[in-house]
Amino acid sequence: MNLFFEKNKQKIIILSLFIFAFCIRIYDVHSYSLWFDEALNFRLSSLPWETLWISNFDPTPPLYYSLLKLYITSTTSEFYLRLPSVIFGSGTVVVFYAICKLKFSTYSSVIASILFSLSVHQVMYSQEARVYAMALFFGLCMLYVTLLYIFEQKERYKLLFWYVLTAILALYSHNIVVFYILAANLLAFYFFIKETRFNALKYWILANGIVFLLWLPWPLVTVLSGEENSFNWLQHKTFLEFINATLISIKLYPYPNSIFLNLVFFVFLFAAGIFSLKDKNKKFLISIYVIAFSAIFLVWLTGYIRPILMYRTILISSVLIYLLLPFLLERLNKSLTLLSFSVLIIIHAFALYSFNQNNYSENEQWKQTVAETLSTKTQKILMCSPAPTFATNYYLNDPSVMELSLSQDDSELITLNADLANVMENIDNSIEETLERKPFSFADNAIFIKSHCSKRKLAIIESNFNLQELKVDVYKGIDLYQVEYKQSNR
Repeated sequence: MNLFFEKNKQKIIILSLFIFAFCIRIYDVHSYSLWFDEALNFRLSSLPWETLWISNFDPTPPLYYSLLKLYITSTTSEFYLRLPSVIFGSGTVVVFYAICKLKFSTYSSVIASILFSLSVHQVMYSQEARVYAMALFFGLCMLYVTLLYIFEQKERYKLLFWYVLTAILALYSHNIVVFYILAANLLAFYFFIKETRFNALKYWILANGIVFLLWLPWPLVTVLSGEENSFNWLQHKTFLEFINATLISIKLYPYPNSIFLNLVFFVFLFAAGIFSLKDKNKKFLISIYVIAFSAIFLVWLTGYIRPILMYRTILISSVLIYLLLPFLLERLNKSLTLLSFSVLIIIHAFALYSFNQNNYSENEQWKQTVAETLSTKTQKILMCSPAPTFATNYYLNDPSVMELSLSQDDSELITLNADLANVMENIDNSIEETLERKPFSFADNAIFIKSHCSKRKLAIIESNFNLQELKVDVYKGIDLYQVEYKQSNR
C-alpha cells in the first residue's frame, strides 16, 4: 500500500485537491439568483454559429458561449448553467498546485493550494455562469507551460505545443488574456536573453507567431463587423481605487469592502518574497512580479479596466498573492507552519462561511424580484430597457427571451425592446408614438421594474407615468414601482 501511495503520490494529491475544491465550489451553487450577465448567456448561446463566431455581437470571445450552446436551453437550471465554471475553477486549484511544485516542496505546495481553494475571490467567480473561471484556467495553464519552458529546459517541442494550445484556448475565452500572453513573453525574453539561450528564444518566437495567426481572426472580426460595443459609461479607476480593488480581491475578510486583514496578509507575503530574492527561488519570484505587472498593473494603466469591473478583470490577482505563500511557509519550521496554517484556515473558513450566508450574489437578484412582482398580482410589467428581460423571462419560465409579451398566471410582461428599443435610443419619437406601435394600457397595479435604465430613458418614463415607490434597492440594484398613466396622457 505504501509503495502504491509513493508511486502515485502526486496523482492522489492532485485528485484530492480537485475534489476538495469542487466540493467547496459546488456547495449551494444553485441557491442564489441569476443576474443579468448570467441570464444573457441564454440569449448569446441561442445565436446561430455564424453570428456567434463571425459577428461582434458581444465583445467577449465566443469559446465560452460555444460551450454553453452545446447543452443549455432556456429551462437549464442555475446549477447546470454554473457547472462549467465550477469545474474550471476547481481545475485552477490543480494548476496552482503544479506551479507551486516547480520550486517548492510538496508539503508547502499542498498547504498553499488548500488555502487558495478556499479563497472567496476564486470561489465567487467559480460559482458564476460567466467566462472568467474558464479564462483564468486556460490562462494559468499557459503561464504554467511558459514557466516549465523557462525553468526545465527539456521537452521543448512538447511544451511549445501545449503553450500554443493553451494560449489559443485562453485568448478565445476572454480578451484579458492578451495581458497574460504579454507577461509570458516578457518572462521568456528576459530570461532567455539574460541566460543567452537564443535557440530557445528562436523557437519561442516561432510558437508565438503561430498563436498570433490563430488568434488574428477574432480581433479582425471584432473590428470589421461594424457592430458597436461602447462601455463609455464606465469610468477609469484612479490609482488609489486600483490599489483598493486589488487588496479587496484577496477577500480574507467576510465584509466585501474591508481591506485591513487583506493588507496585513499581503504585506507579510510580499515581505517573505522580498527576503527570498537571494535564495534559489529568486527566478520564480521575479516571474510572479512580472506577471503581476502585466496582468494587473498594465490592465489598469491601459484603461482596459473600463469595460470590466476590477474584481473580474484581475481575477489572477488572488492567484499571484497566494503564490507568495510558499515563500513564507518554506522559511518556517514545521511547528510554525502548522500554526500558521491553522490560523489561516480558520480565517478562510470564516470568510467563506460569511460569503455563503450573507452574500449569495454580488449582483441583481432577479429571482426575488420576479417573485415579489408576481406576489403583487400585477397585470402588467413595464421596463425601459430590453436588457433585464433575459433574467425576468427565465424566472417567468417562458422559453422565449425576446418576445414583447409573455403570460404566466394572468401576468403580462411588456418591454420596450427590439424595434421599440431603437425608438428609446434615438428619442426622436415620443413615448406615445412608441406605444402606438405596441398598444397597451396600464391597470392601477402595474409594476415598473427599474434596472439598466439610463437617466434619459427614466426621464421619458417619469414624464408619462406616475411612479409610486414600492421597494427600492432591496434586490441589489433593482427598484420596484407602482405604475399608472398620468391623467394628461390618458
